[in-house]
Amino acid sequence: MKRAIIILGAVALIASNCGTKKGETGVYVGQPIKEFISIFGQKYEVKKDTKYGDGGEYDVYQVFENDEELFHITFQSDNPNFVGGISIFSPQIKTEKGIGVGSTFAELKSKYQISEIRLLPEWDAMFVAVEGFSATF
Repeated sequence: MKRAIIILGAVALIASNCGTKKGETGVYVGQPIKEFISIFGQKYEVKKDTKYGDGGEYDVYQVFENDEELFHITFQSDNPNFVGGISIFSPQIKTEKGIGVGSTFAELKSKYQISEIRLLPEWDAMFVAVEGFSATF
């Protein structure tokens, strides 16, 4: 059986180190960048970097623990002073329902109601949207 590896992207993620609303300790879409840096810079190594993708180049703040990139944030396109998206790379960060990098499609489907599936053969990828959670898996 093929194992589907999940990367969470552009999300408001609920996990042990990532919150979803103002007032929680963590990162959330719409959070001021200065607040993000002050919270995560105390516990993790935070680096600003430039990434290159299909849409050109874009800046990110990467969050590292012991040289492992846990996640990075992108900026809002209309206001670079606020978090616009969050991409998760580490299996140690999970949703409240225990889904994260390394989870299988069957595990995702057992925890969330699937609302959309898009196949992207050019990336050899599948993106899955779920009900009640602002994320793409």
